[in-house]
Amino acid sequence: LPYSESSGDLTPPQLSSNKNNSSNSCAPRRVYNTFEWHGHRINYRVEGGKEGEHQQKQHGAVSVLLIHGFGSNIAHWRNNVRELTANGAHRVVAVDLLGFGASDKPDLGEGGYNLALWRDILLDLIQFIDERSASRWVIVGNSIGCLVGMMLALELQQQQQQKQQNHSRRGRLLGVVLFNCAPSMVGFRPEELHPIFSTSWNIFRSIAFSDFVGSFLFNFIRTPLILRLTLMLIYKNRAQVTHELVAALREPAYDKGALNTFLYTLRGAPGPSPRELVAQLRVPVLVMWGMSDPWASFRSGTYAGERFAEWNARVQLEPIDAGHCPMCECSELCNARMLRFLHELLAQQD
Repeated sequence: LPYSESSGDLTPPQLSSNKNNSSNSCAPRRVYNTFEWHGHRINYRVEGGKEGEHQQKQHGAVSVLLIHGFGSNIAHWRNNVRELTANGAHRVVAVDLLGFGASDKPDLGEGGYNLALWRDILLDLIQFIDERSASRWVIVGNSIGCLVGMMLALELQQQQQQKQQNHSRRGRLLGVVLFNCAPSMVGFRPEELHPIFSTSWNIFRSIAFSDFVGSFLFNFIRTPLILRLTLMLIYKNRAQVTHELVAALREPAYDKGALNTFLYTLRGAPGPSPRELVAQLRVPVLVMWGMSDPWASFRSGTYAGERFAEWNARVQLEPIDAGHCPMCECSELCNARMLRFLHELLAQQD
């Protein structure tokens, strides 16, 4: 596969019209480094890991991969990167999934955008980074990023089991962190619904996410007011729904190809369930769950957050007084717990 990396202001041409838009002036930086995957540009950010040389020599570098959810991007982790890299010992890699953020948004056709696609891209990104500086990985995800993260973790787990690359530490998996895991890529699995509801859901999807109706829905959602109201529904602490957050999530929605990504994803397959994924993990798993999440419930539903500990004894479950994105809404609490989790993982390696 052809790879390339570069730094600085690599704003794609389609972003130039928004770059100086006053309504987006409070948005955080969008473009960082470029990883080329099959001709598509993947935007990713790398921070930390340049200091803490003693720890790196003793244990090998520890890299934390941050994977956002549907409609989000690197900026959703803006309150986490600094704390996770504060002592220089940990390297943080945040990535815009293909179709989101500042990554390319190609027209992949029906079924083109799926969890396996994003897993494969991230697996190659990890390989690319490890070729420069071998490290061990902790995978962190939010919402559908949890599903992608667990699928990625299982691939790394399999690689490790096969003892590839002459017993090197490349691709070695230390642990997984999940923030409010989505039940699927599209919300429901028809086979898990009553036949009447399954039929109703399929009819609704065929209409709401059609090219004609879906384009109106997309244009409606990406307006500043509606986007802010949507965020206020899923954030318990509404004070955290800042102008910066709204701008960061809104700007990519005006990129060329954003509409196709939106519709193809919503019309896509649900992917593997959280239960079947988490049950296969053989590393410690930290599950932090905002209990006021209206989309991914902590107490009700087939894949309720409180059930994750039932499916794998390695799960450490911590309910949080927050909504769907606790790592953003309660960043100080989540950062402290993640750092403690990283310390625990390293201690187990001694």
